[in-house]
Amino acid sequence: MFRKMSKHVDFPTILDLAPFCAMDKLKKLPNVARGQNELLYSLFGIVEHSGGMHGGHYVAYVKVRQPVKPGDPRWWFLPKSANIPAPGSGDADVDSESDLSGYESGEGAAPSMEAPPGKWYYVSDSLVSEVSEEKVLRAQAYLLFYERVL
Repeated sequence: MFRKMSKHVDFPTILDLAPFCAMDKLKKLPNVARGQNELLYSLFGIVEHSGGMHGGHYVAYVKVRQPVKPGDPRWWFLPKSANIPAPGSGDADVDSESDLSGYESGEGAAPSMEAPPGKWYYVSDSLVSEVSEEKVLRAQAYLLFYERVL
């Protein structure tokens, strides 16, 4: 009756959800900039399942990046009442300049926006190892995890 699909399905590292949103509602949200026509998300995790529907094994691929610094545009998506760190707060060794690599200044993303830099890791029951992004993109994804970046 039900069968598990066991094949690769392509998935992007940057996903634009705007084409799937009601733009009239989207433009009224407080965390969407005026004139913004993209809603970009970056891949940061994958769960892969091997086996059948009644048993098997799960592994994960996780992208590890530098912590988000105060002033980084990724804080802008939180509601205004959220506890957002002020620039200059936090660790003394973190400079107040935001690391905007891959981001524009709030007016929108460049058409060829790249995923934020980081290292990918394969995580299983008793093994954690660094892997290439190419290996991650060949995974037979069961679940995909994205974070909003614009």
